[in-house]
Amino acid sequence: MNGCEVENMAVLSLVSILRNLMKRLLCTIAAFLTLFSVAVADASKTSDEAIAAFRVLWKESLAKKLETGRYGTLLKYLVFERGRVWAHSESSEAKHNYLTKLLSAEDKKRVILVGNLDDLKPDRQVWSITNPGGDTNGFEAYLDQKDGRLILLWIREEG
Repeated sequence: MNGCEVENMAVLSLVSILRNLMKRLLCTIAAFLTLFSVAVADASKTSDEAIAAFRVLWKESLAKKLETGRYGTLLKYLVFERGRVWAHSESSEAKHNYLTKLLSAEDKKRVILVGNLDDLKPDRQVWSITNPGGDTNGFEAYLDQKDGRLILLWIREEG
């Protein structure tokens, strides 16, 4: 091998390394953007706007994130179930206290799909978007009223 061939191999090797680094960087950026889009919905002023914002968030990012999970198929139906989804304004502290009393440590691992209870602090007004289920499990999602950020999504198990 002459000097030019060695130099060409070194350049090709460097190009390959840079290409792999760029792929990793792009994957990392894409993952960050996906997580960011999950976290933010349009801030809303009415319960109908809050439901619409949550449904947009579902379509744009949550469905992709949760579709292969235990509750993916059920949520796909529940989020858009006609006449069964409603929203009301309440205190995040009240929801924190309620869920702390309701859910055991095991329950939290199983039914909280996005966020955690500590995300409900500090106290602020949230939209509680709910489909109670009925014959099946339901869900509750909490959106920050000021910025529309999804704080927590959990499954309301039947029974």
